[in-house]
Amino acid sequence: MKVELVRFRNRAATEPIREGLLIIMAAPEPRAWHIVSTNKSPSVPCLAIKSGPDDDSKGLEQTASIYTNTQPLTMLEALRRLDEIEADAADMHVTVDVSCMPRPVMAEVFAKLFAIAGRRELTITVFYALASYTPPPGHLPPNEAIRPVHPAFAGWPKDVSASTAIIVGLGYEKDKAEGACEYFDPSETWVFTPRSPISEYDVDVAANNASFMERTERDRRIEYRVDDPERTFGELVSVAMSILPRSTPLILPFGPKIFFATSLFVSLLYEDIGVWLITGDLAVQQSNHTSSGTNIAFEAKLRPADTAPDEA
Repeated sequence: MKVELVRFRNRAATEPIREGLLIIMAAPEPRAWHIVSTNKSPSVPCLAIKSGPDDDSKGLEQTASIYTNTQPLTMLEALRRLDEIEADAADMHVTVDVSCMPRPVMAEVFAKLFAIAGRRELTITVFYALASYTPPPGHLPPNEAIRPVHPAFAGWPKDVSASTAIIVGLGYEKDKAEGACEYFDPSETWVFTPRSPISEYDVDVAANNASFMERTERDRRIEYRVDDPERTFGELVSVAMSILPRSTPLILPFGPKIFFATSLFVSLLYEDIGVWLITGDLAVQQSNHTSSGTNIAFEAKLRPADTAPDEA
C-alpha cells in the first residue's frame, strides 16, 4: 500500500520521550545508551536490538537492566514486537535511535515501520547522538560489491532503460565514496557534503575526498547541515526530482547515520529511488565512541495514501 508523508520536521532533541516505544541498537559502545539515559521517560518501553550472537552482546542484559522497561531482543523478536504493538495501540508512535545502528539493521527496522504506515497512521521520531571526534580509520575493508540495503529500498525505476544518476553522501573515510562510485557508470553525480557541529569532522571530510570533489561539477555539490535533517530531506527531494525526468537516482548515503535515515524516507516517497551500500562495509565495527553531547532529532508522520487529509 502507498504511504503518504503528512509532515517531516526537526524535533527538539532535548524534548523527553514520553510516549510510544523506543528502539535502540545496543552496539558495544557507550554512545548507544546516551539517548536512553538522557531522554527516555521510565514508562516508555525500549527494545534494545542485539548487534549479533549473544557472545557479541556481552553485558547487554546487565546494561539494559539499568534502564527501566528495556528488553534486549534479536532483530526477529523486535519485529514481532512491532506487530504486537500495531495490533494493540490506538495511536502508534515509535522512536528510533540510529546513533549506533548498523545500516542494514536500520533499513530492516524502517522497512517494517513503513509497511505498518501503509496500514495505519504512524509517527516516527528519529534520534541521533553525535559522537565525539575520533580520527578516521586507517584501514577500510575492501569494496566487495554494491547492492540495495534492503529489498524495500532497492529502487524500482518506471523506465528500466533509463541511465543511473548517483547521489552520494560523503563520509570522512579516505576515498570511500570515490571507490564506491567506480562500480557505476553514472550519467551524473551529485555530492552531499556534511557540515558537522564538530569542525574536526569537516576537515577530514574535505581532505579525504579532495580528488573526488575536484572531479565533481561545482553546481552538483551540496553542503548539508548534520543538525538540520528537515532541510537535508528537502534538498535530497529537490535533487532527486530534478534528476528523475532524465535518469534514475540512486543514493549512496555514506557519512552520518542521520543522513542515511533521511535517505530511507526519500526512497519511501519515491519508489524509483534506491538506497544502496557496500557489502564489504557490513561488519559491525566495535569502538568506544562516546557522545559529544549534541543530540539531533526529526519527526515524520505517515499514513496510508488513501487516508482522508487532516490538519496535521
